Amino acid sequence: MSATARSTFVPVPITTDNGTSTLDVEIATVMPRQGSGLLTATRHGLFAQVKVATPTTRVPHGVTTYSASRLEGERQWIVDATFLPSGRPLHVNGFGVRFLNVRALPAEIGALLDQEAVRLGLVQSADADTPLTLPPRG
Repeated sequence: MSATARSTFVPVPITTDNGTSTLDVEIATVMPRQGSGLLTATRHGLFAQVKVATPTTRVPHGVTTYSASRLEGERQWIVDATFLPSGRPLHVNGFGVRFLNVRALPAEIGALLDQEAVRLGLVQSADADTPLTLPPRG
């Protein structure tokens, strides 16, 4: 189950230590996913692909694409991979890998992904205050 959740870019105000700026965000995909690794048990969670740009760079320079995941029990979306506007990978981890270059998406983008997961019926509720709980697997 996946969806083209946002077919257009939406402005998202992001607050950092340096103040507030606005990013254009498009959610390309949100879907349940599972993965396993050599050193870990099977991971269950949500996968998302998000396109991000500043309003001034989106048209002339393109967008940066992030693959992110939020596993069961987690409170935030973690970046699994980053691709530059040229398509060149900046960093790539597998789905749900949490031991190499672990960093979260800004909370404001995470909240947008949580809202989309609820809207798509992938979870009953999702927010940064509670660990992610997926419906029972059958």
